[in-house]
Amino acid sequence: MLSFPKPPDRGPFVPVTIFGVPVLFHWSFPALAATGGLFAVACAGELRIAVPVFLSASMAYLFLVLAHEFGHAAIARLAGLRVERIIIAGTAGWCFVSPSKSDVINLLVYSGGILAQVALLTVTCIALLFLGPPSHLPVTCIVFVFTFVNVIGILWNAIPIQGRNDGALITSTIRRIRGPGR
Repeated sequence: MLSFPKPPDRGPFVPVTIFGVPVLFHWSFPALAATGGLFAVACAGELRIAVPVFLSASMAYLFLVLAHEFGHAAIARLAGLRVERIIIAGTAGWCFVSPSKSDVINLLVYSGGILAQVALLTVTCIALLFLGPPSHLPVTCIVFVFTFVNVIGILWNAIPIQGRNDGALITSTIRRIRGPGR
């Protein structure tokens, strides 16, 4: 089985509070974004084009990761669970929630990130339907992240990987289809 790295336990972190949830930003998130910025400069060939591409894509990706993690947090809060913290590091995030005694509640919390991503994808597609394709490059980058990158993320998060609970939806569905004891 694939395994997923644990969140970093050493900083430096930049702590903020969003909707009453402590969110810790690790130094590796902007470091990887800077690497993406260098890639954007190399591809665009011009700094005046690369900077808006880099900034819009980086902010959209940060929003996508936060939406995913807050999807977990929102369902946990609706179920009366305590959201301890969210860590954003590298290209991923981790939402730490007190566990429920109910398997159904835990499954809903695990699925909250993917549900948030599907909601963001749906809103983006509806906006594209009514507004048409974007005419400015930075907006095109945001749409690219909220659609293509988001779909890749949904598929990636649906894979059952050891150390990550997002794939619990697929795992539990397979168990139900196979039946008990298989």
